[in-house]
Amino acid sequence: MTKIVPVIQEREPLKITNENKASLEGWLTREIEDAFSSRARLESMWNQCFAMYEALPRSEARNMPIENAPNIEVPIGMMASDIFYSTSLQTIFSVSPVVSVNIAPGREDLAEHKKVFEDFVDWGVRNEFELRQAADHAILDTVQLGTGAYYIPWIVDRKKTKVQQIIGVKPRIHAWPIEDVIVQGGSTVNIQNMQFAGLRSYLTEHQVALGRDLFDWDISRVAQAASVGWVKNTRERLGKTNDRKAAGNVFEMIDCYCFYDIDGDGFEEDLLVTFDRTSHSAVRIRYNPYDKRPIVPMHYQKRAYLFYGMGILEKLKSLQREISDIHNYRNLNMLLANTRIWKAGANASVDEKTLLWPGRILKLTNPDDFKGEAMADVYPSFAQAEVLSMSLARQLVGIDEMGGGKASSLLSSRTPATTAQIGLGQQNQRFAAAFDSMKSGSAEAVKHCMYRYQERLLADDPLVTQKLQKTFGQRNAQLITQILKDEDFDQAVNLEMTATSDRNTHGARLQTMMQLAQIMEQYYTRILNLGTIATNPATPTPMRDMALKVSKGATELIERLIRTFDTIRDPKAFLVDFNEQLDQSVQIADATTAGELLNLLGGLDGAPQEGQPQQPQQ
Repeated sequence: MTKIVPVIQEREPLKITNENKASLEGWLTREIEDAFSSRARLESMWNQCFAMYEALPRSEARNMPIENAPNIEVPIGMMASDIFYSTSLQTIFSVSPVVSVNIAPGREDLAEHKKVFEDFVDWGVRNEFELRQAADHAILDTVQLGTGAYYIPWIVDRKKTKVQQIIGVKPRIHAWPIEDVIVQGGSTVNIQNMQFAGLRSYLTEHQVALGRDLFDWDISRVAQAASVGWVKNTRERLGKTNDRKAAGNVFEMIDCYCFYDIDGDGFEEDLLVTFDRTSHSAVRIRYNPYDKRPIVPMHYQKRAYLFYGMGILEKLKSLQREISDIHNYRNLNMLLANTRIWKAGANASVDEKTLLWPGRILKLTNPDDFKGEAMADVYPSFAQAEVLSMSLARQLVGIDEMGGGKASSLLSSRTPATTAQIGLGQQNQRFAAAFDSMKSGSAEAVKHCMYRYQERLLADDPLVTQKLQKTFGQRNAQLITQILKDEDFDQAVNLEMTATSDRNTHGARLQTMMQLAQIMEQYYTRILNLGTIATNPATPTPMRDMALKVSKGATELIERLIRTFDTIRDPKAFLVDFNEQLDQSVQIADATTAGELLNLLGGLDGAPQEGQPQQPQQ
């Protein structure tokens, strides 16, 4: 794929001796080759999965039980993958805003910033980050192969025209082919803590020369790769787009994010090394320019304690083979049951050279000398066996539509609403875990875009400051900058996808919100009534204490109720702190009472009370 070269301000350059560089190159060579070796069988599985998706038969011809027997691959994996893939994309991107912003409890000082920051995130998702374009490919990898990945660099776009030179700065989300994400064998899911993680790309000779001119790459030892990876080659071959001429004219480069003690001081540095795998040489070594590695993985079915997951196609591999075999046997049975072999007597006037066609008349001395026999009987159990295997496949991956078992066929027209909701929820249980992984991965990719902005603002990048001011205005840009520069940004701000895994329709979500609005209306009415009782000076103390306890319990109950609604991310924003409001009311009442008392005392001393005319002096 085309190399994406981010242009960023580099930190303090490293001072590396030739000996230390050679040691690093040797270590990276071992780690990279071990990583490829450890997943060789997994890559073979990926190639088989691609063939399954394309419905390619396992062999070119099937000669059992007869020559040229039906050889059809039933695309069960394609059907399941497409349903899950389209459902995931529709669920994530059919709501607005796509990403929701939540502020941690106790950070009321960021309440004013939240709305502006929400607008900033929503603007970025719609106009700048290219989340949807990346999700189209990354989620497809996740569904088909079990693992997908986002790459989120900081990009400087330069465009020179006849009139001016245009410079644009922004973070961008890219889908990265999972075969080009390199991790150590046995690595866990947390890519931030891995000793080594790499992103592979294939560069042309022109792109390598560009890296030398722009980034001072040392390309004195680089060598062309003999071929591209076999998984990438399989993708292109099945997509009928592979370029055989370019296969031997590319350079296999890996951006390695690693922890390595490069200077021998006993502390590992966080490094980013651009490494040529063919020549085993590092063309550039520098500190990792990002505070967090810009790689976000997603999984369909996680394997415990391992980085790579299991996809739908791998899950359905054995069942697709079984269903394809049964389907071919059924077609062959249909053919043989309607095909005849002919028995002819030794002295019959017909032989194997006699041609038969509808309506032909054969003159025979003895009609019994020429009889037809069916080559096979009709076996109706084939269709039942195929349906049973399809049902197993549907249950295995949780795709109801595969077997035609839609929710409407499982529930009668007289099913109570509560029972129907429970049934629909049970149908979605198999969908939830995989969808939540893709949802959280996409949200994490958006948060990495915020990290890229944070890094540039902390580095006092004037282009970023000017961009925010031009887009959002002086005041809003200041609020965005303040929240991004907050030292507790990670803990104070949470980004998550607005969509939920229950796949509710827009109408159902609207009905849910209307129900919640009715509940909140009743809650506010009761709180106002209790407040009136508690702030009334004539209310006895026991009654006031009871009002306080009732309001506290009601608020706690409503908060727990609101938290059950997935669309409400910050329930405390809708609740009333009764004690705080009551204290303010009491203070106002006390101040009013004190003022009236002073007026009364002033009247007793001969001073005029408020609202009374002054007496004329004698």
